[in-house]
Amino acid sequence: MSSRILKSIPFMLTMCAGVAPAMGADFWIADETRAFITLPDPEPGSPVTGGTMSCSEQAWTMTLTLEMGALVAGATGTAVFATYFGSVEARSELVSGAIEIGIPHELLEPLMRSSRVGISFVGGSDEIRLPLRGSRKAITVASRLCSRRVMPVANSIPLTPFSSYLMLARQLRASDIDDFALSTATEPKIRAGMVEIGAGRRLLFTELCGSTWYYGRSGCNLTGYAPVEGQDPATPEGWRIVYETEGVFLYTDPAASHDGWPDLIAYSMLDTNEQLRWVWDGGEYRLAGDVAQAAEDQ
Repeated sequence: MSSRILKSIPFMLTMCAGVAPAMGADFWIADETRAFITLPDPEPGSPVTGGTMSCSEQAWTMTLTLEMGALVAGATGTAVFATYFGSVEARSELVSGAIEIGIPHELLEPLMRSSRVGISFVGGSDEIRLPLRGSRKAITVASRLCSRRVMPVANSIPLTPFSSYLMLARQLRASDIDDFALSTATEPKIRAGMVEIGAGRRLLFTELCGSTWYYGRSGCNLTGYAPVEGQDPATPEGWRIVYETEGVFLYTDPAASHDGWPDLIAYSMLDTNEQLRWVWDGGEYRLAGDVAQAAEDQ
C-alpha cells in the first residue's frame, strides 16, 4: 500500500466520523422498534436544543427540550405549527425543562409534505424552526409501530373474527373482498357482529381491515346492514346497507334513538378525541349534522 493511501486513511476516517452526525442532525430519524422519532436540530435562534416525537395508543406527542433556565412565554397554552399548507394549533405544556405538545392527526400530513415547520406559541415571541427532511419516512414507520387505544367495552359493537355470522358477512362482502384481493394480492381480515334491538330491528356489522393504501390511513372499513322485510335473513338478499365508514370504534347510544333505532357513536381510530354521531333517518344512518342541516333546508 502506498504511503499516499496510508496518509489519506486517517483523513477519510475523520471525514466519515464527521459526516454521520451532521446528517443525523438534519434528518428525522425513526426508531425501528418503537413509535419514537428523534427530531433534527432546530435552526439557530431558539431556546430549543433538540426534540422527539412519539406515539402511544394513537396519540402523538412532540417534546422539545429547552436550554437550561430558558423561559418561553406561552409554552403552556397553544402552540401554532406553520407549514406550507397553513397553520394548525395544538395544546402545549411546559414540563420539567421541556415543552410537550399534543400533535393533532390533521398536522401529520402537512409535516410529511412540507420542507420545514415553524412552531410558535400564542402570547409569546419565540419561534422554533425545524427542517422536515425524512419526516415522511419517520412518521410512517412510527405510525405502524404505534399501539391502539384500549377502548371501553360497554355498548360497543361486538365485532369478532369468530362470529356465528361470519359466513354471512363474507357473502355480503364478497365483491369487496375480491376487489381488495385483486388490488393488494392479499385478503383482508374480516370481523362481524350482530346488534339485537328488538321489535324486528337488528343490525349486522362487518369490518374489513388490511392495506392502508386501500382503506385509508386506518386500514379498516366498517359496513352495517339492516334486514330487508320479507326476505330470508340467512341469505345476503335479506340485508341492505344502512351504514358505512372507515377507521372507527363504533358504539350504540341506548339513551338516544330515532324511530326505534339507536344512535351510533363513532370514534376515529386515528384520533379518539374525534366523535361523530350517526342517527337513523327513515331508512339508513346519516351523520347527525347532515340530518339537522337537511331539516333546516326544508
